[in-house]
Amino acid sequence: MVAWQTDYMFRFGKVCVFPRFKHPLMEEGRQQELPRVKPFEGYKEVRYEGYSLFLKQSFMDRANAVSAKDTGMYLDSERGIYVSLHVHDPLPLYHLEEIQRDHIRWVAMEYKQALTENMKHFFVVKNNAYYKKMNLADDISTWMGWELFLQCREPHNDVSIFCVLLRRQHIPPLMDTAQDFAIVFRVDNSNIRDGFVQDEDLVNECRLAADLFATLTQEHVWYRDMVEAKLNALLFNEEGFQWLSTRLKLQPSVADKARVFLKSILKIMENENVLTTPELLTVDLDGVPVVSDPLVVKDDIVRSGEELGLDPHDETEDMEIYRNEWVMRVARYLAYAVDGGLLGGKFSLADVCDSVGAVGTEADKKLRQVLDFLLHLRPRDMLKPFYSTSLVKAVKEATFGTDYCFNDSVLTVMLESQYVQKLFHKSSADGGYANLLAVLLNSPCSSSLKAAICRQVLHQSQQNVSQEYLSVITPALVGLMRTATPLLATYATAALTNLSAANDAIKNVLISSGAAQSCVENLRSKEDDLIQYTLTLLVNLTKSVHHRAACCAAGLIPITIDILTSTYNQMHKHKTLTHLSSLIGQLGNDESSRVLLSKRGYPTIECLLYMFQNSKPSAPLKGKVLFALRQLCTNDWQTKQRVGKFVIKTLIADLRETTSSDFTLNGLYLLQTLATYKENCVEMNAANIKECLEYLSQAQSLDIVIEKIRDLNHRINQQTRAEFYQ
Repeated sequence: MVAWQTDYMFRFGKVCVFPRFKHPLMEEGRQQELPRVKPFEGYKEVRYEGYSLFLKQSFMDRANAVSAKDTGMYLDSERGIYVSLHVHDPLPLYHLEEIQRDHIRWVAMEYKQALTENMKHFFVVKNNAYYKKMNLADDISTWMGWELFLQCREPHNDVSIFCVLLRRQHIPPLMDTAQDFAIVFRVDNSNIRDGFVQDEDLVNECRLAADLFATLTQEHVWYRDMVEAKLNALLFNEEGFQWLSTRLKLQPSVADKARVFLKSILKIMENENVLTTPELLTVDLDGVPVVSDPLVVKDDIVRSGEELGLDPHDETEDMEIYRNEWVMRVARYLAYAVDGGLLGGKFSLADVCDSVGAVGTEADKKLRQVLDFLLHLRPRDMLKPFYSTSLVKAVKEATFGTDYCFNDSVLTVMLESQYVQKLFHKSSADGGYANLLAVLLNSPCSSSLKAAICRQVLHQSQQNVSQEYLSVITPALVGLMRTATPLLATYATAALTNLSAANDAIKNVLISSGAAQSCVENLRSKEDDLIQYTLTLLVNLTKSVHHRAACCAAGLIPITIDILTSTYNQMHKHKTLTHLSSLIGQLGNDESSRVLLSKRGYPTIECLLYMFQNSKPSAPLKGKVLFALRQLCTNDWQTKQRVGKFVIKTLIADLRETTSSDFTLNGLYLLQTLATYKENCVEMNAANIKECLEYLSQAQSLDIVIEKIRDLNHRINQQTRAEFYQ
């Protein structure tokens, strides 16, 4: 309060008392209502579907075909800004996992696809997480957000769009639902150019609206008894357990037994001298009893299900399903408890996985049994009880991907800690581990697990892996690239890029698996990362004639030119442009493709020349642009003339300043190609090419560079002889 008064006196030169509200502690017969925060000066409160936000007073309701007001659409006619609010229906948290929308990022990707559906050329200025900064309604729910800033410069779609997506999670009264919202600001770029509004205004107003977005109710009643009942029945996921523990200080009734389970695991590891932090036993879990076999505690927790109405003597099918589902939920909660749920970052499931194989036989057996239960590999048919099943044996069944279920989070940790690879080590000759990964990639498991597999393949691609492993995993990655979300498709494409580098056998597998068609489809997406990695993969695939033919037959050239014409002037996408230029250069190895790329209907040459003019001399992009230009100039004197007039003078100047051998070599190759046209040789002499080549011959030590300098000198001398013009 002192700081506020001081600031007020400093700015206005007078004393003001901080606003204060008085209310009795208890008022008979009437429920106390807290004062609502009023809009700022020049703003008004907008209410829609049980929520409110603040917009400038110049915004008016925009009618639709059904209603004249309360449509969730608003227009500021003075500045030409359209605002639309979208309030989605609440969904159970478990359903979000099933439909692959368990994070607001996936919702943002869907919105991006919808907003850009009719846009051919657009810019993604922002695409990142957003953190809501205000809580006007004292809401106990969790809020998360994502922001998108898109700009399109097309004649009939010249707009800027800023969108903030919000998710309200763990909504009262039961704390088991989530609701998504979208606040979209749209303005025609003509209004920005005319000075009616600025980009910053659009961004700041949308962010302010998102920060002030709140529920109309200020009393968030939650049903403690019902929440505790669901919690004791372990009906929340790992994130729900964590949120209830930290926000509401609630834990399941079996939490104490879970501590016994965890401490018993720690005691086994301490006895085997593999526990790196022994103080966990005496400090964090002090006073918690220990048992010799942790699974005894598991059995005790399973039996406690009788208190929830699970009658062990009831043999009906429904009761059998309930009992098996209870055992599965127990395994999931215990996995959460071990993997940081009780001790945070001090101990995790990965520590248990790392201990297997490093302890004695008896301890190793107990730890493996614990991990098997936590993984909980079991039939999807819930009428069948859980039996500890070997993952090595189960994956050999043809119906493994469809007939079995497991804890995705546990298997993700097992894969990342190399535990699963250890299980298959003795039987690696039959490709069992690769078969497991391939089945998982094409099964309905979580996105996080599939992403972990792709990351592991990326890591293994840097090691010596067998050809059998590669032949199994490659088609599975192609399938994932074809059917998955853009993020997983990006992971799969990156993995395939590493696997196919300098490996013709894998390239053949990729082409036969339909990778060319999948790459073309991915290039049609509007995800920058996916396009970049797809271009990198195509650079690998187009190094041989028959692979290029397959890619061109899939429609690669038109989409390549489309991407070039839409991104050539976006120099901040230099990585994408570098791979794109390299791809164009490799496609130019074939006469038919070269003619198509450089024909008058396609502005390929013009786009490349723009990139040449606006990129740095030592940047990889400029070297690849030179490579692409050289390829397109081959066997076409008109193209040589066009390119020569534009690049010769600048290129010769850049060659004197660059330190990049790649740029130097590509520059000499291009000059050598241009030198077959006599007017270009005259242009080179006018730009002091001789002095440049003399400098390069002294500065460069590579034999191939010296050879190209010698050849270029000879070609220029031959073309500029006096008798040549007779």
